[in-house]
Amino acid sequence: MESKAIALFMATREELEPFLSLCSSQWRWGVPLEGIGSPAPTIWHLRLDGVRVLACISGMGPQRAQWAARAIVRRFKPCCLLSAGFCGGLAPELRSGEIVGLETLLDGVYAQPSLICLQAFYGAREACCQHLPAEQLFPITSGTALTTPQIVDTVRAKAKIRSTFGADIVDMELSSIASVAKEFSLPWGGVKVVSDPADRGMPLDFGPLLDDRGQVDRFQIAAALLRHPGALWGLCRLGYEAPRAARNLARFLAFYLPNLAYYL
Repeated sequence: MESKAIALFMATREELEPFLSLCSSQWRWGVPLEGIGSPAPTIWHLRLDGVRVLACISGMGPQRAQWAARAIVRRFKPCCLLSAGFCGGLAPELRSGEIVGLETLLDGVYAQPSLICLQAFYGAREACCQHLPAEQLFPITSGTALTTPQIVDTVRAKAKIRSTFGADIVDMELSSIASVAKEFSLPWGGVKVVSDPADRGMPLDFGPLLDDRGQVDRFQIAAALLRHPGALWGLCRLGYEAPRAARNLARFLAFYLPNLAYYL
């Protein structure tokens, strides 16, 4: 009997794209997961070194992540839920492109990821150091996270969350994936990559620029730049660093997911 898949959740296509290039898939563009309302999240059935991965783009925000996770669990019965993708850095030592494995989620009762996910993370970190060429190495650490319902887009807001909760990173989906895993008694974990460090805010308020799928609308960005031309430099910098961060995440997941499958 074929093993069950690991369900991998990311918010946007930009986060997932480098990972897709590492996997074999019959669906290059993914397919919509119908039956949970409109618009539906997009899914891919993937294989990575023999490991079955069900990748899902949920869209940004906790509610979209929760809808997508519940639909995936009910329809495909995965053996584990993993939240991955971009996060904002809160700890001052975290830099853009750094991988952060979740040790503690500072949200309600969903505090600790599953032990097997932590074991897989530490094993993958060691494997990256041993097998990646020097020019492809990137920093890998572990830490605490807080999920918020909105994008935390200013340095001041990041500092406030850091001083209030002590979190190392902030995201918008981890708590929802954890709550669904708890609801269905499934192991879960989180692997994030820093897109914007603590000392840097977002160049634009991306919240109003999301479409109905929870994706950033490029036409809305262009219109926002006409209103705020001073944001161009920051947007160009983010446009350079975010793809690099996504490539780091893909390389790490290439070690992490087979390691996780070993423990499941």
